[in-house]
Amino acid sequence: PKMSMIFTCNVCETRQMRSFTKLAYEKGIVIVTCKGCGSRHLIADNLGWYNDW
Repeated sequence: PKMSMIFTCNVCETRQMRSFTKLAYEKGIVIVTCKGCGSRHLIADNLGWYNDW
């Protein structure tokens, strides 16, 4: 199943929608790239790979 979210980039204030799998959100990692400025945003890290992000 897919999940979607709408968020505003805290760097350039671009509002956008992103989709990702429920499995990635609940058990993996979700990183989205802003369409406005190219910044990467960590949405979920259930593997603990980005503790300092």
